[in-house]
Amino acid sequence: MRFAILLPALAAALAASSPATSQTVLSNPEARSSDVSVRIAASLERLTYRPDLPGVSGTIVLLESEAKLDDAGKTGLAALKQQVEASYRAGRIGDAQRSAYQAISLLRSGNWAADAFPSSLTFDLEPVVDPADPFLVRMRGTWAEAAPAGATIALRLSTFADGREVRDLGRHVLSNRDLVARPERFAVDLAGIAPGAYRLDGTIEAEGRSIGEIRAPVSLVANLARERAEIETALAGISGHDDAKATIRYPFSLAQELFAATREVRSYDFTAGIERSRQLLAELQAGRDPVVRAKGNIRRAYYMAEAGTIVPFRLYVPKAWDGRAKLPLMVFLHGANLDDDDSMERAGGLLPRLAEEKGVIVLAPLGYRMNSMYGAPVPGQFVASSSPIAGIDARRAALSEKDVLNLTDLISAEYDVDRRRIYLSGNSMGGMGTWHLAQKYPERWAAIAPAAAGATDPDYDFSRLRGIPIMPVAGEHDFLRPMVEGTVAKARAAGLKPQYMMVPGGDHGTGVEIAMPAIMDFFLGARRTASK
Repeated sequence: MRFAILLPALAAALAASSPATSQTVLSNPEARSSDVSVRIAASLERLTYRPDLPGVSGTIVLLESEAKLDDAGKTGLAALKQQVEASYRAGRIGDAQRSAYQAISLLRSGNWAADAFPSSLTFDLEPVVDPADPFLVRMRGTWAEAAPAGATIALRLSTFADGREVRDLGRHVLSNRDLVARPERFAVDLAGIAPGAYRLDGTIEAEGRSIGEIRAPVSLVANLARERAEIETALAGISGHDDAKATIRYPFSLAQELFAATREVRSYDFTAGIERSRQLLAELQAGRDPVVRAKGNIRRAYYMAEAGTIVPFRLYVPKAWDGRAKLPLMVFLHGANLDDDDSMERAGGLLPRLAEEKGVIVLAPLGYRMNSMYGAPVPGQFVASSSPIAGIDARRAALSEKDVLNLTDLISAEYDVDRRRIYLSGNSMGGMGTWHLAQKYPERWAAIAPAAAGATDPDYDFSRLRGIPIMPVAGEHDFLRPMVEGTVAKARAAGLKPQYMMVPGGDHGTGVEIAMPAIMDFFLGARRTASK
């Protein structure tokens, strides 16, 4: 985010804070526990939020690693996994989910006849609601499954962080009908509940016992519609300042797109976000642009015309910058199931600390939407439905690539960066994106450092990287280390001289963190020449 010099109070408001409201319950592939039982417990907990097929399939993989099935069980599991893939490829997502949950029931020695109905249920909620308004709980079936006679659901609102019950929302009878075609709807009262991050919990019961749990996150924000209308009215009276306006509008745009399922977030604090929007608006009304050429650790957004939407990003500009020096720019791309916030906050804010110390501007794009690959092809081993990057369509991938390029150009112009020192790095999916964007746009980058992933383009042209310093990175225990080293071997065979760094003790997530000081120094020793 680019900004002018800010008053201390406003700078604090803009600075990064830990978001409180989780909207998407996802695993972090870069922070996996080495204890399989811990990973299984966390994965089963995520199932109560009814994740998309990659999350369900990932649970199958974990359970299978520990299961002890007899021959009949192994045969049944193999058949169910085939059904998952066949249904997924044919676009029958409900059928694929049904087979996946049946496989989980088998792996857990469950009774599918009893597990089928609760497994089919999911909440379909507005992600952001005003507690003063009637709250309509919508529960649907992912696939059609008959309810047991007399089945009920007990609803309660709980705090998101620790599951502490805030209000009992009553017990509701479930009708025995096709909940795909006709979802259940229950109106509940949230009046008097403080704004914040919550989850809706539902316990499905039959014959006097619990047969399943479902959950969904929900943010309570007071006067959301009124806040938006007041801010839009105020913005209409201010000319220009498009970047500040996009940042001000972002919380409201995000709320709409979450409900429309056209955006995903790991977490977002809407109350804090709207308060920040009001502070930014006050600065504009006072005649100061609070966005352009700002310094520090900042959340920001811009209107992406190619996608017709507002896209967030993160930026760190050294506080010691005098507003005149041409600083280098490092672009860092996040991994799968992560976002631009992770780039800046991982390892206790490692990138901002190094950026301040080394005098480097760091840009962390979202890449249009989570899990969009920055334009890089999805590698063969991740095409299966169990991968969060499976099924990314061409338009989404192209917009992901364009987002990175747009922001690199925007920040380069706004801060008048040293065009000879623009660097590109990323981890895991971000490493794949780094390889891809380096080959496709070699004239842009002074050096690259792809971590925890290799090149995925099937006809990768290493010759286009001649003259660009390359530091591939892989942790010693990274499961994708062979992929990295395979790409390094191909680069060397093509006449390149990548400075491969294998990080002792590092894994898929920590390798790049341990290597980051060395990556920064490697970058700062490289400058693009006019001939590149």
